[in-house]
Amino acid sequence: MCGTQGGVVHAWDLRSSTEPYALKLRPELGFLSSMAMGTDRNWMVCGTSRGFIGLWDVRYQTLVKLWHHSSSSPIHRLATCHTRLPQDTGRGDAVRPYIFVAAGKNEASVFDVAAGDCRQCFRTLGAEYAGLGRGGLSDELLELPSLKDISLPSRPDGCIEYARNMASDLSIGGGLGPEPSMRALMGRISDSGASYLVSGGSDRRISFWDFQSASRCYTISGDKLSSSSVSKNLFLGIPNVAKPSSNNINPLMMKGGVRPQAGHEDSVLDLKSVERPRALLSAGGDGIVKCWR
Repeated sequence: MCGTQGGVVHAWDLRSSTEPYALKLRPELGFLSSMAMGTDRNWMVCGTSRGFIGLWDVRYQTLVKLWHHSSSSPIHRLATCHTRLPQDTGRGDAVRPYIFVAAGKNEASVFDVAAGDCRQCFRTLGAEYAGLGRGGLSDELLELPSLKDISLPSRPDGCIEYARNMASDLSIGGGLGPEPSMRALMGRISDSGASYLVSGGSDRRISFWDFQSASRCYTISGDKLSSSSVSKNLFLGIPNVAKPSSNNINPLMMKGGVRPQAGHEDSVLDLKSVERPRALLSAGGDGIVKCWR
């Protein structure tokens, strides 16, 4: 499957010379900015430049769910998995489908597809917050992002009123969104506890996030971060440019060192893992692919 900026997702069958079907996003939702297939290949999600995420049932080529991200900013990257979150182990919860979403100002989150709620958020703050305690942070910085459930029209080709009514809002114009922002995601969720996320973004930083412990988070490339777990669902990364005060949110720190000279000179746009030899590949807006061991 491949998508175009005009909002059309094309399906290709290598056994056939003709296109089996194409999925069309409504123009009022914005440009298609990201897409990902479900692990069972029965569903897929599409993100748009105006912060909408659509869930398609591929078997019937039908848009079955539509959400709007609370940041109203472009959906830069999507990824999917079907598993159980580490914090749910032992509770008897069945495995569920999840979506990794990179949107908003320098954050990535994990959303439960069935419930639509945020289960984990990894957020990097600006240097101006270095050394501040929890009391120095606004409520907005401590809140989890959310997905608003949008009603779908009765006809497949009908206008989506919620999106059309927002068209006059200049703050949702389908631009690049807030800066800095995460542009690349790679990770794994395992009910055995080995769950992690690797993120890269327009701040040229590559970070490793552990789902359960801030002390196991670190900076792969870029300025060193201090990591604090505000709750089991929200991790904050703060540039370590000042000596932390005694009233910090959490004394657990990322153990990454000084930014290597080999770091990207432009936004990190994609990340992939290599099994043999075990390594991480990063692609930047500077036109360079780097290999990290």
